[in-house]
Amino acid sequence: MFVITLIKGNVGRNASQPVLATGHADLIQTPSGDWYAVFLATRPQNPPNSAGYPQLGRETFLAPASWTSDGWLKINDGKDITLDMPGLYKLDRPKIWRDDFRGKFTDKAWYTQRTPYKQFHKFVNGGLRLFGNVYTLDDRETPAAFFRKQEDLSVVFSTQLDFTPTSPRHEAGITVFLSIWYHDEVGLTLHPETKVRTVFVKTRTGPMAELKTIYAPAAEAGPVNLFIKAEPNQYSLGYSVGGGSTTYLATVENRWLQSYVQG
Repeated sequence: MFVITLIKGNVGRNASQPVLATGHADLIQTPSGDWYAVFLATRPQNPPNSAGYPQLGRETFLAPASWTSDGWLKINDGKDITLDMPGLYKLDRPKIWRDDFRGKFTDKAWYTQRTPYKQFHKFVNGGLRLFGNVYTLDDRETPAAFFRKQEDLSVVFSTQLDFTPTSPRHEAGITVFLSIWYHDEVGLTLHPETKVRTVFVKTRTGPMAELKTIYAPAAEAGPVNLFIKAEPNQYSLGYSVGGGSTTYLATVENRWLQSYVQG
């Protein structure tokens, strides 16, 4: 196994390419003798070039590799890395993915922010029950939350939540999370003034991660459907009740959820 640094498509190359920041490659040889490079790179958006924002961070890419007659390595025959690589990236992925939490997680892609001090979840009939703790997403600790990596630029993540808060400090919901400073949520809580159950949306934008909170009426009891819609240029947070249509309460530009926030 070789570990190399791959410089392609960003340093001394055409920065208008859709795949940039390539590097940290491993070399693999197949049983038939073919060589490939597995490496990290970004897909900036809005616009899709070096002026854009890579909200998915560095992702894993694959490209063919070969050796010159004098022993030098060539990746993708010296051409730019693109999103259309002949013979590669043709996996038939499902359009809809679902986890019903039937006694366990569907796969191993769920993770916690850090190692929990103790277990804070339990699988119950028809779902997953979380037991809240004293930590929030703002803390450099382990809040009662499970995370998954966003794999697609355009996707809608949703869940059905049933939660009965007894304090405005009690919150449960879903989040799009970059760091303890930049994360955005939609969920249920008690309104700080009326003390009735309400839907809330929290967004954080700007160089100082300025917090904005929006409230919307919710039924006193029963489940609420929560949604985060990801698009190449933004994220939208909303909710619905029963079989009703989705109401989106806030939108955040992808620039505030990229792997490095400028400001």
